[in-house]
Amino acid sequence: MTLQTSRIPNRTLGRFFGPEWAPVAAAVGALIWSTGSVISRFADSMDAWQYLFWRSIGVLAVIELLAFRAGKPRQVLVAFRGGKSMLAATLGLFSASLGYVYAIKNTTAANASLFASLSPVIASILAWAVLRERLKWQIVVASLIALGGLLVMAFAPSAVDAVGIAPTLKGNIGGLISSVGFAGYAVALRTDRKRDWSPSMPGYSVIMIAVCGGVTLLGGKSLVPRLDNIALALLHGAIVIVVGTFVFNWASKSVGAVAIVLLAQVEMVIVPLLIFFVFGERPTAVGIVGALLILGSVVFAASASQAVDGRPVADALTVADSKPVSSVRPGK
Repeated sequence: MTLQTSRIPNRTLGRFFGPEWAPVAAAVGALIWSTGSVISRFADSMDAWQYLFWRSIGVLAVIELLAFRAGKPRQVLVAFRGGKSMLAATLGLFSASLGYVYAIKNTTAANASLFASLSPVIASILAWAVLRERLKWQIVVASLIALGGLLVMAFAPSAVDAVGIAPTLKGNIGGLISSVGFAGYAVALRTDRKRDWSPSMPGYSVIMIAVCGGVTLLGGKSLVPRLDNIALALLHGAIVIVVGTFVFNWASKSVGAVAIVLLAQVEMVIVPLLIFFVFGERPTAVGIVGALLILGSVVFAASASQAVDGRPVADALTVADSKPVSSVRPGK
């Protein structure tokens, strides 16, 4: 049986904003997420596994508390009993979160953002294969511009940052895993635009707690590092992840899978800038050019409709002209 869930968070946003604000909301959600990169760098006594362990506890506690107050069922159960689409969203969010935080703590912010920004290319393939979305030419062009920006950044020389983090292969691989996970998550959201996908947050958190807790203990490290670092991780999960994801999920109901992943690349542009201002990790001139190309692709994707047929932005980015997705059978 598929558990039913409340759609309170999405209804709340819908009272104040129409679907034409969806592209802006997607970018705002990504902007909120970007602040987490600074928080994670301040937690300098924790490795990625310890940090994700406590960050996930923050996510789990807040979502379950909100569900309890709203009279909703336990959201962890919804995540694992809500059908294949909900499970796919949960696993996608798990991969995206694990890969990116691991990358941001094991390579430079620029490299972490670079590899995580491959999501639009991956999402375009998944959206075509799973949802049968017919990509508008504007989104194809925007994806190619973003890919060009990634290639430019890939050849930009990187230096050790102010806190001693240099580019590493394992960090770059983490960023790549993040991009695959996030693309899968975005496509899963599009299988049912009326569904509340917030249970995927506590679902991925439970998996993260188990995996990261196990890795930490097997590595001989403590699950209780410095309390100030624990507080930072809890703040990241309880506020940054929860609020950013609620906003992003609302936007996904009106924006196509590839377009919304493109809009989310705002995070990948902002993160290196935040790390530069706070920690002194200087992006190179070539890296800045690549970031501008990525940001340009986001702006182009968000404004494409006005240049074509005068429809609201969200209408042109949505998949209203795509083939039916009844074969996906969400929740089954």
